[in-house]
Amino acid sequence: MKKNKINNFTIFGSKGFFGSNLVNYLKKNKNKVFTPNKKKFIFKKNLGNVIYCTGTHQASINPGKALDGNLNILSKVLLNNKFQTFTYLSSIRVYSSNKKTNEEANIILDKNEKDLYFKTLKLAAENLCLQSNNPQVKIVRISNIFGPYFKNQKYLLPSLIRNTRRKKRILITINKNTKKNYLHVDDAIRVILQIIFKGKKQLYNVASDEMISINNIIKLIKKEYKINVYFNKKGKNKSENKINISRIKNEFNFKPVYKFKNEINKIIKDFKI
Repeated sequence: MKKNKINNFTIFGSKGFFGSNLVNYLKKNKNKVFTPNKKKFIFKKNLGNVIYCTGTHQASINPGKALDGNLNILSKVLLNNKFQTFTYLSSIRVYSSNKKTNEEANIILDKNEKDLYFKTLKLAAENLCLQSNNPQVKIVRISNIFGPYFKNQKYLLPSLIRNTRRKKRILITINKNTKKNYLHVDDAIRVILQIIFKGKKQLYNVASDEMISINNIIKLIKKEYKINVYFNKKGKNKSENKINISRIKNEFNFKPVYKFKNEINKIIKDFKI
């Protein structure tokens, strides 16, 4: 982000976990932030730097809401407004059937995969952005995010911590060696702002080099809570692929500031409050 200059941002999805942290970060750094309500999507004024971070709902639970967030509302905002830059937040889950996870890799669609609907929505939204033929429209495929104000979220990690806090005995249905990619929200915001103002490409992966197993997360939780955890021996390994982040490393010398182990200990303790 350009220093000593007040930038104007418009954030769609400002009430979600990532969006609310993003708004706080931008305001803390003296930027002007506009957060539209959910019923209005077309504006006369220039929206400045738009970051579109809605459409992350679990598609299998609410397919209609996921369709609206990822495509219907996106198309209205993107095609009917004036802006300086536009950044769409996609997901690393588009790589779920891929071995190659660099930005130029061909995405594989498997009709049997559980996330197919969500994945196709994200890819369709990405294509809509690319078809705008505007170099100031960028796409960020973001990993699992964690950080402050996390304990009320419905994602796997906070749900896991909540359950261990409330119960003495926990049965986990997925394989204990399942690994996920987690990136601190401030690290994600920092590099996304660099992408917006300095990015040479239109598509970027934003993730961590570090893969964290469910078993290691449980070990960290056990340091704070006396619990017995049981894994289903027949549970499937639902590990994510390690994401290629060479592009943000090469362009921005990206290296996460926040270590998962240190920060997750703080978050686990926050659940006690």
